[in-house]
Amino acid sequence: MCGIFYLFNIKKDYKQSFNSIQHRGPDNSTIKENGNHVLGFHRLAINDLSEAGNQPFFYKDYALLCNGEIYNYKELAQKYNIELNNTCDCSIILPLFHKIGIKSLCQELDGVFAFVICNLKSNDIWAARDPMGVRPLFLGFNEDSMGYCSEAKGLINLFNNIKPIKGGTYLYNFESETYFDYYDLSYLNETKNLALRLENAVKKRMMSDRSIGCLLSGGLDSSAVAYFLSKNTNHQIRTYSIGFKGSPDLEKARIMANFLNSEHHEVIMDEDEVLKEIPKIIWVLETYDITTIRASAGMYFLAKYIKEKGLDTVIFSGEGADELLMGYRYFHLSENSRISRLESLRLLENLYKYDNLRADRTTAYWGLELRVPFLDKDLVKHVFSLPDTTIIPYNQIEKYSLRIELDGKIPDEINWRVKEAFSDGVSDVKRSWHKIIGDFVNSLITDREFEIKKLKYDVKTKEALLYREIFENYNFDSEMIGEYWMPKWSNATDPSARELIL
Repeated sequence: MCGIFYLFNIKKDYKQSFNSIQHRGPDNSTIKENGNHVLGFHRLAINDLSEAGNQPFFYKDYALLCNGEIYNYKELAQKYNIELNNTCDCSIILPLFHKIGIKSLCQELDGVFAFVICNLKSNDIWAARDPMGVRPLFLGFNEDSMGYCSEAKGLINLFNNIKPIKGGTYLYNFESETYFDYYDLSYLNETKNLALRLENAVKKRMMSDRSIGCLLSGGLDSSAVAYFLSKNTNHQIRTYSIGFKGSPDLEKARIMANFLNSEHHEVIMDEDEVLKEIPKIIWVLETYDITTIRASAGMYFLAKYIKEKGLDTVIFSGEGADELLMGYRYFHLSENSRISRLESLRLLENLYKYDNLRADRTTAYWGLELRVPFLDKDLVKHVFSLPDTTIIPYNQIEKYSLRIELDGKIPDEINWRVKEAFSDGVSDVKRSWHKIIGDFVNSLITDREFEIKKLKYDVKTKEALLYREIFENYNFDSEMIGEYWMPKWSNATDPSARELIL
C-alpha cells in the first residue's frame, strides 16, 4: 500500500492532512509544490526498493501519483516500445498514457491501482481506480479547489465535499466514465477451469522485492490461495490466522497449515482489548457499516501482529471470492440463477465500500500490502463468461465448481467446509463475536438513550448507533457509505451468517 495526496488550487495549510495518511507509506514521504499543484506521496516500497521508485513521477509536462501494482508492465513496455529507466512497475503509466490516452491506459493495465495524472502546464487532471476498486481513492472539492487522496481523512479538513471513486472508472476534470465491463465476449470460448485461472492470478501477484505471506482462515478461499502460493514457491511460506479461543477458524487453519507445511502463526484475540480498540478501528476504516467493522477487528489485529513481528510485508488473502462466486449463505435463498448473477454483480460493484475497504485499511494502517487474487480482472471476466447455473450453489454447497476442481488437492475438511463469515469464524462456537459486541453495547447505551437517539441516524440497533456516533465524531461524511451491508432474500435483522436460517 502507498498513500497518494494531490491538491489543486488549495489555499489552506495541508501538512497535517498529508501526514494523516503516512501509515500507508512508512518507507519514504515526499511532497512537492508545482504552481497550483501539490503532489504528495507516502511510499511502501515493494518493487524496486531504490530511490528510483519514489514518487511523484514526471514525464514531459505530466506528473503521476500512483498507489498500485501493475503486473504486466514489462509486457506493456515491450508492446508499446517504451523504455523504462527503473524497475518500478508503476513507471509504465505516464509514458503509456502519453501514447494511448486515459481510457485505453486503464483497459491495458493488469493490476490494482489508484492514480492521479496532472498536466502541470494546462492544469488538466485525470484520475482512475482499478476495475474492482481494490486500491482506494477519494475526491474532495470546494467551489474553486479540489484534491484526491487514498483515504478520506486526508481531505476532511480541506474540503466540504468528499466522495469515493468507484472501481472501474476514470475521471477527467470531474467527468467520470466507466472503462471496465464484467461481460467480455472474448472469454466465452475459454475453458471452465476456475482453479487454473485462480492459480494464474496468484502467480502474477508474486511479483515483489519484499517477503510474502498469506492470511489463512481455514476456509476455502484463503486455503486455495495459500495452496497455490505454496505450490509456486521453492521455499516454506508463512501463514497467519486469528480468532478468539475456541474459534473454528483457528482449528481449520491449523489443519491447512500442517498440510502445506507452512510456518504458521496464530493470534488469539483478547475480548477486552478488541472492544477497547473499536473507536480506533472505525477511524482507520472510515465507515459505520456493521458488517465491515465486525469483520475488521480480526484483520486489524492480525496485521498488527505481522507488522510488529517484522515477518512479511506483502500479504495474500481470499477477499472477493464470496462476491464473485456467490459464496454467501443467502445465495441459497435466491429465486433463480439469473437473479443470483445480478446480485453477484451488485456486490462486486460495491466492494469498494465494504470488503475492499476493510482489507485495504486494516493492512495499510500497519504498513502492509494486501493482494487479492480472486479479484483478478481476467478471473472475474472468465467467471462472468460462464453460465449462471455453473456458479450458483449446487446441492446446498456454495462454490461447488471450484471445490470439485480442488478436490483431492487440499484436505476434504477444508475443501468442503460450510461457509462461515469471517467475523463469525473468529468466534467461539458457543458465543459469537456479534453477541460479544451486543453485550458490550448494552452496557454502554441504555434503552431510553437508544429510543431518544435512534431517529437521528435512522438506526435499528444499539450497535449501529454506537458505530455511527463514533463515525460522526471524526467528521467523516456519511454519504461515503450509503446503505448497510445486509443479506438479501431473507428476514434477517442482523448481517451475521450465524443468524441466517436456511
